[in-house]
Amino acid sequence: MPPELSTLFFAQGGVATSAQILLHLTRRGMQRRLKNAELVKILPGIYSLGAPDALTRLRGLDCRFAVEYDGFDWHSSPEALRKDRQKRAALEEVGWRVLSIVTDDVRRHPEVMVRRIDGQLIRSAAA
Repeated sequence: MPPELSTLFFAQGGVATSAQILLHLTRRGMQRRLKNAELVKILPGIYSLGAPDALTRLRGLDCRFAVEYDGFDWHSSPEALRKDRQKRAALEEVGWRVLSIVTDDVRRHPEVMVRRIDGQLIRSAAA
């Protein structure tokens, strides 16, 4: 890996766009590194060095996406429900997407929840 490219990944928290990578590598060189898993595609046009952790997947992306865990304990009163709706409306008003999840999403269907979150991240990053 060219040192300038390694420096770029480091400076950006472990992520870079395909355009940034192609300033330092040929397309063939980039494809070879993808095949060898030196580079990993994490979102359309976004790559990491090696397998990314969850934080690396989000660094450098201005995706304006939030996941909110809605539980019965928190929404036990009309006042709590009103505050929660105001918070959600304020986020959506400034361009954020909010995905609500509940206990069943986490405990019974985690793989579906992860797919929903990944789908929202892709849509948010593409917007």
